[in-house]
Amino acid sequence: MYLSLEHARNPDEEPIAREFTDPERDPEQRFVRKEMNEILHSEIERLNSVCKSTIQMCAIEESSHREAANALGVSVAAVKSRVFRGKRLLKRAVCLRTGARVE
Repeated sequence: MYLSLEHARNPDEEPIAREFTDPERDPEQRFVRKEMNEILHSEIERLNSVCKSTIQMCAIEESSHREAANALGVSVAAVKSRVFRGKRLLKRAVCLRTGARVE
């Protein structure tokens, strides 16, 4: 049996569906996500070509390590190493730009 959330009621007789908030309604959170996305993409562009192409394939296009290795003509181990290095460089760059603590 299924009950529509619009018809479900809490003890106060208010529809339960009204209690759910839409995360996209908060303009501040939307702005922060947009700004972080822009920072991240600009920092990806600043990576060296080896890390940049690997990060784009594996993290953005969601290719597997094997697919990226075949496309780049390198071993899977090399792809994993490049992704690790690229992510480490991106983390440092984003932390420096946002004033967050670099670990």
